Amino acid sequence: MDSAARLTPDQCLCHTAQMEQGVMWRAAVLVIIFIIGIGAGVSLGYARWHEPFDRYANARRIVMHRADDFPTGGVLLIGDSTAERLHLPELCGAPVFNAGISGARADQIAPIAKPLIEKLSPRTVIVMAGTNDRIQGDPWEDDIVCIAPKGAHVVGVSAQMAQAQGWHLIEPLPATMLEDGIHGSAAGRSEMKLRLITAVCAR
Repeated sequence: MDSAARLTPDQCLCHTAQMEQGVMWRAAVLVIIFIIGIGAGVSLGYARWHEPFDRYANARRIVMHRADDFPTGGVLLIGDSTAERLHLPELCGAPVFNAGISGARADQIAPIAKPLIEKLSPRTVIVMAGTNDRIQGDPWEDDIVCIAPKGAHVVGVSAQMAQAQGWHLIEPLPATMLEDGIHGSAAGRSEMKLRLITAVCAR
């Protein structure tokens, strides 16, 4: 190297200091990025753990997925376990899509009601919901309104509410036909099927 290209000791010290300063700046930037990333992760984690947990979200997704391959123009039976346990493959010659979700309250069933109706275009809608709301002491009437369209056959609501909403009222089973105070016994399920046949097929 010729003398013109050589660095003096002072220049070397200055060059070294500049290099160290650059390394420190890069390190500082990396630390800031790391801290921002940690903060964002903590914020997202906090938000996720503090949002209401919906244990029936997956059940709703499964129901909607099953509906993809179901024929349109049939019967939609939607509700809780009282609907889910009702083995009713067809009604009045039309296939029945059972959208019962065991354990769900009416507000946890309501989100799939309109999408199912739009997807299946059912000629008849039967609603059996509100059982778990009543057990838990929760209000459920407004949520039933979000589930049942006008003209639906609804089990267990008041006659006044059915008339106001334009529903066909299906009387609930008597206590003597319930196996656990909630679900219909074998005889109770047969009776409910008969009530649905009488109500739906006669129209």
